[in-house]
Amino acid sequence: MILYCKKKMDIDIYAECKRIPRNTRYQIAEMQHPKNPRDMYDYTQAATLACALAICMVCTELQEIEKFSKNQIRKFVGECIALINYYIATGYITQDDVKQILKEEVKFDLAGGVNNG
Repeated sequence: MILYCKKKMDIDIYAECKRIPRNTRYQIAEMQHPKNPRDMYDYTQAATLACALAICMVCTELQEIEKFSKNQIRKFVGECIALINYYIATGYITQDDVKQILKEEVKFDLAGGVNNG
């Protein structure tokens, strides 16, 4: 799925997910910090992959069903990463925040299901 996104949408979502702090990736993947330091690399890879797959699934739906352009999807991924980092920094984010970003950044009205881009 990650390769599909890279080929069809010209975006490396795995590389984008590396912009999320490691401990945040662990939280998203619901993984505990490794007790053995030698396991750090494997845990980090698995957590990054979990984040990337979740974002890839959403991006694939946005492109295939909602007919988002490559540029809109790139903006969406950037906003996802920013939202994740903001969420961890502040401790909370609401569904209205996500709706507003979709509406402003990628011209998608979640309430009406309309892609205005």
